[in-house]
Amino acid sequence: MNKQHLLSINLTRWLYALSLPGIFIILVCGLFQVGEPAGFSAIMGMVLLTATLLPAACARLGWWTGNDILRYLLRHQKHLGITSGLWFVAHGMASGLFFFDRTQPWWPQFTVEALHPVWLLMPVMVLMLITSINAVQRRLGSSWKDIHALVWLLLIPMMLHGNLAIAFFEKEDFAPATFFVVTLVGVALYEAVRLRSFRRIRWVVLSIVLISIYYAMMG
Repeated sequence: MNKQHLLSINLTRWLYALSLPGIFIILVCGLFQVGEPAGFSAIMGMVLLTATLLPAACARLGWWTGNDILRYLLRHQKHLGITSGLWFVAHGMASGLFFFDRTQPWWPQFTVEALHPVWLLMPVMVLMLITSINAVQRRLGSSWKDIHALVWLLLIPMMLHGNLAIAFFEKEDFAPATFFVVTLVGVALYEAVRLRSFRRIRWVVLSIVLISIYYAMMG
């Protein structure tokens, strides 16, 4: 199978054809507490999110503008983003099913420090998924783009949650998704310096400020 044939494939169709059954399997694994549903769903979400944001950043910076793969990913950017959000929401649900002790009240378990970033992550992700619906976007006009820019606010909380959660629930030291977050934040920082465009990095900085204030208030 050559490159031109691969690029002719309808990626949007395959994204949903593979993601929806995959998400169902992840939720079943969480329900029956088997396998690694939390880790797999987190990586899938981060890979798809990186495939959503990184090509657009490369295009803005003028990198590989003639590259067929870059243009291919840009054509499917919306649905890469939607499936990324679906995997992240599934990650939250599967993780709760998998890790929570069902003989104990759920609320104290949800308030452990490792899950504090989720209080921001999940509502914003759900909001972005809702505002990805065509009818909602038509009603909002161009303002839906401002809502989707909030994805840059989520990167540092994602990294924080990943590392806290993997240490708390799985007793491991490092969340692999950190590599993706560092790459995206690095590109946003370079874009700010190179193009004097602060639209994305300002959200990253704001997230760091909010996290710092939060932990300072928590003592």
